[in-house]
Amino acid sequence: MKILKSLFILFITLFFSACTLKENTYHVKTHDIYTLKPELTQCKNQPLFVYIEGDGLAWKTKYEISNDPTPTNSVSLKLLKAAKQPCAIYLARPCQYTKQTCDKKEYTSHRYSYVIIQSYDTLLNELKTEFGFSSFVLVGHSGGGVIAALLASQREDIDFFITIASNLDTLFWTNYHNISPLIGSLNPADFAYLLENIPQYHLIGKNDTNVPFEVFQSYESKFKNTQNIHYRLYSTNHTDNWEKFYTDFLKTVRRK
Repeated sequence: MKILKSLFILFITLFFSACTLKENTYHVKTHDIYTLKPELTQCKNQPLFVYIEGDGLAWKTKYEISNDPTPTNSVSLKLLKAAKQPCAIYLARPCQYTKQTCDKKEYTSHRYSYVIIQSYDTLLNELKTEFGFSSFVLVGHSGGGVIAALLASQREDIDFFITIASNLDTLFWTNYHNISPLIGSLNPADFAYLLENIPQYHLIGKNDTNVPFEVFQSYESKFKNTQNIHYRLYSTNHTDNWEKFYTDFLKTVRRK
């Protein structure tokens, strides 16, 4: 697993060399969060696009937890690369790409816990102070979209957020797959009342068997006011070709 992790990090470095992305690890709260970002000093008073990693390799199989949740196929990294935005950053999840010793619950049952959300919240505050961003646009694939929604529910400087193939109602999602509920995690569907006034865009794969359309429908049903909720369906599954669909989608988004 360590060899696989090293090879994948090498692949990332080569893959993004043309974009001159620099890696860094921020220690916030009790978590180390690995990042990739271009030079951001020119982004003062501009919004920062924040790409949040999915759950990664949290489970080796349906019954065996991984020792290392570092992803082997990062859609979020591909989105960042394809978008080619000068003011953007990639945020991994706790226990990914780092040497930090983690309790496995950090990337399984507690993967969306209050403590983890607070770590990301603190990191965004630190980045805002360091670089002077005006606001944030949050983008998350799969579980990264859950993190994005939960962060948006707590902050007042989110222009909008975008999710791709995201399990936004985690209780419905675990029930759908007949797997253990995410005890210790927060569920975005429970925060609909805080998200109603935030523009949000949800990109959903028609052929996604991991996070089917019904998960989004359950999430949307929790809102009294749905005028800020927008979704689009694409002919793809959970991971394939999202960079193309995403970049086409970005051309249509009306920025604040």
